[in-house]
Amino acid sequence: MKRLNLKERDGELLYYREYKTEELLPVRQKRGENEESLHFKPIVQKKYFDEDIVKGWTLDNYGGPSPQIIEGSFTMIHNYFIDYWSFFLGPESVAIYVYLRRRCNMSEGRDYCWPSIEDICLRFGKSRNTVVKYLDILEQFGFIYRFYVENARKNNSKESPIFKVRMLIPFLPQDLVDKLPNDIQDDHDRDVSRWLSNPLLLGKEPIETIKYKEVYEDLEQKSVRSVVRKENGKRIQASVFEEEKKQINESEWTLWNLVLTQARNKMSKPSYETWLQSSYATMKQDEGHYILKIHLPNEFTKSWVESRYREFLIEILKNLDLPITQGVEMEKLNLEFYCPPEVQ
Repeated sequence: MKRLNLKERDGELLYYREYKTEELLPVRQKRGENEESLHFKPIVQKKYFDEDIVKGWTLDNYGGPSPQIIEGSFTMIHNYFIDYWSFFLGPESVAIYVYLRRRCNMSEGRDYCWPSIEDICLRFGKSRNTVVKYLDILEQFGFIYRFYVENARKNNSKESPIFKVRMLIPFLPQDLVDKLPNDIQDDHDRDVSRWLSNPLLLGKEPIETIKYKEVYEDLEQKSVRSVVRKENGKRIQASVFEEEKKQINESEWTLWNLVLTQARNKMSKPSYETWLQSSYATMKQDEGHYILKIHLPNEFTKSWVESRYREFLIEILKNLDLPITQGVEMEKLNLEFYCPPEVQ
């Protein structure tokens, strides 16, 4: 059965964010009929993310969640969100967050959705610029995160973004509590104290502060390097990881597919799909030693697999009996873990 993309349909989607670089582009702007001004704007580059990273990354790992209620057929929002977060988000951002959360399918454990910006504009009667402003506010405070999407089958044409949506409402960090009006701050302290004193409620202590800019910068390190190639006369942006995958030979394919089959049988389905499913391997000989180079899509995945699955993979390789491994002494087989260099 074909693996569906995050929008639950067939076909490859590319997930990315745009980041400003330090390079500046001169732009001329008309000020009148015969007058121009020159200013500079930062050059923006795209950084792409592996689908498993987009699916597995969650905002709920950050902040101290308040006591939760399990959702059913209704979109339920903790009163804490309405009473205290609305002071910082504003009513429009609150309403859009509730709508995005409603579009997620929590019965299937899905904390993301993909309505178009136009759909949100229509439902709330707001302009595109206004809706984007409210989405920026939600992202600033860690309630959503947008991964932009290109359709690889349609010449990388843009589609609606993937919205990762926070499911667990966190307590305000202390630096925001201090900014509440005094009367609201008193109510806040009383509510939090009451909740935390009840052992039946599963909440976490409020934290001092959280800088989502740093959270997002850390996520940026998990992006995959991209290359631009020409296909049918058009410029196509593709992952270096996928481009290099095209160079492996039949023997390497056979070897690694058998390794993955064994790994899939020994690992939980979520672990296998997150860490090994997208991997591939190449083999080379160097001064009497054989090097099996295991390719992974990004630095985060590489570090995880190398630290936690090295011995697991070696054990699988020991039990394989293939032409490519015949005559290779296991003590002379070295494993290398590799991912494409940093984003360019």
